[in-house]
Amino acid sequence: MSAVARGLATVSILAAVSSNAQPVASDPAARREAMQLLAYLVGSWSGDARMTLGPGRTESFRQTEQVRFAVGGQVLVIDGVGRALKDGTPGDTAFQAFGMLDWRPERGYQLRSMTHEGREGTFVVTPLAEGQGFTWGFEVPGGRTRYTIRLTPEGEWHERGEFSRDGQQWFQTMEMRLRRVAR
Repeated sequence: MSAVARGLATVSILAAVSSNAQPVASDPAARREAMQLLAYLVGSWSGDARMTLGPGRTESFRQTEQVRFAVGGQVLVIDGVGRALKDGTPGDTAFQAFGMLDWRPERGYQLRSMTHEGREGTFVVTPLAEGQGFTWGFEVPGGRTRYTIRLTPEGEWHERGEFSRDGQQWFQTMEMRLRRVAR
C-alpha cells in the first residue's frame, strides 16, 4: 500500500470514529418544554443561609444565586455563592457551586454540579408533585443527603438540606431562604 493510500485509509478511519463519537441529538423542542417547568427559578436571588457543621455548631451565610436558561432554553444554569456573615456583613466566599440542569426523555431531569472545593457529581432531579420545586440527593459515607427546593407562596426560594443514616429519619443540615432581586 502506498503512503498516499495509507494516509487516505487513516483519514477515513478517523472520520468514521469521529462521526460515531458525536452525541445523539434529542428533540430540542421537547427539552425546552420540559425545562419550562423550572422557569420559576430564573433570575437573581439573594438571602440568608444557615449550615449545621456539627452538634451545636452552625454557620450563617449571605447566599446569592444567578439562574438563567442556556442553549436556547434547553439547560438551566445555576451559579451560587455563599459569603460568611461576620457581624451581619458578608465576608469571604465560604461556598461556591455551579450547576447545569437539563432534561432528556430517556432519563428525565439531571443536575451536574461542581463546587469551589472540587466536589462534583451528577444527580437525578425529581420534580415535586405540586410543581414549583424539586429534590435531589446522593449517598455519603454513613448515609444519604437530600436537598429540596420549593418556591413558597410568598415567592421565596426555600431550600432545605437533610442527612439520614437509614433513609427513614432525616436531620436538617442546611436551610436557605432567598428572595428574587431581579428577573
